[in-house]
Amino acid sequence: DSTSPIVNSSVLLTGSVGNQRSAGLSTNGSAWNGTFATTGLSDGAYTFTVDARDGAGNTRTVTRSITVDLTPPLINNVSQTPNSTSSNGSQAPPSGGLINTSTPEFNFTIGDTTNVTCKLTIDNVVYNLTRNGTSCALIPPVNLSEGLHNYTLNVTDGANNSVISGAHNFTIDTKPPIINVKTPATNPVYPSLSDTILYLNFTTNDTNLSGVTATLKNTTGSNTTINLTQALPITWTGNISLVNLTDGNYTITYTANDTVGHETITTTTIIIDRTPPTITLITPAHTGTVTAGMNTFRANVTDKTFNNATLIIDNNQSMTITTTTSEGIQTYSYNLSAGTHYWNVTATDKSGNKNTSEMRTVVATIAEIT
Repeated sequence: DSTSPIVNSSVLLTGSVGNQRSAGLSTNGSAWNGTFATTGLSDGAYTFTVDARDGAGNTRTVTRSITVDLTPPLINNVSQTPNSTSSNGSQAPPSGGLINTSTPEFNFTIGDTTNVTCKLTIDNVVYNLTRNGTSCALIPPVNLSEGLHNYTLNVTDGANNSVISGAHNFTIDTKPPIINVKTPATNPVYPSLSDTILYLNFTTNDTNLSGVTATLKNTTGSNTTINLTQALPITWTGNISLVNLTDGNYTITYTANDTVGHETITTTTIIIDRTPPTITLITPAHTGTVTAGMNTFRANVTDKTFNNATLIIDNNQSMTITTTTSEGIQTYSYNLSAGTHYWNVTATDKSGNKNTSEMRTVVATIAEIT
């Protein structure tokens, strides 16, 4: 009688270290069920054996293999990501550091290879990582924004054991610093005769700087380093003595480097000019005679930092004409009344140097009516 109902069934669990557990089975008439307590079981391979006997004494044994895995996966290097190479060829910093790409590569080593899934959460957005053996990797499908980002890693194995890393962060910095020169306020700058010190004040928009410098290049091309003081986290000050600088053009070079290899350079030109303009009167000739009415006055004014030149008639400041175009021949038109007049030209440059020409006399006569 091989078809008699099963009247008895039992199950035996045997581990690789020889420990055994048995469980009784109960039936609902069509199926037999039983449970093993997993408490105290160590991870590893196990075999469970089911014995069944029917009322006629027939028996059958079935064996199956299972694996007990109660240990969460191990994450080995979560704090060393993301992985990116900076412009200077060095490896990206660990968690809390700076990287110079908006699509960093995350690569984690895990200690479990059995049906493992890896999920990375960046700023509350969850990404599925690609697993290859003991490695889980991801390059975000979107560009991450500049600034601070937070991430956590969740790894789950085939037995549904899960581990979540602690919170880590990194900062993306793909842009070079910006230098804003506040003092001197103009470029080029023309120090006046009374200036003995030129003060510098400039800011950067980046607090992750590896170096900030300012140098002065003189007319011979050699550089002098300017001592700087960091007044505030993004503000720098310094000064240059003008006392021993000879006339000529100088260049201040400001350089800012950040910690991921970006560099910004900006310049300011200083023009030292302690020489007043040169003025040569041309026409009318001294003691010359002209016809009363509109007359032309001409003078040659030369200065490399020319600012303006003014014609003065009869030493009267209210009878003046000023030109501000450029150095060279200055031409003025003025309506002279009949009589003797005096005229001269004054000129100033952008450094405040001023010069006054000789005084000339001109006689304006009324044309005879014929």
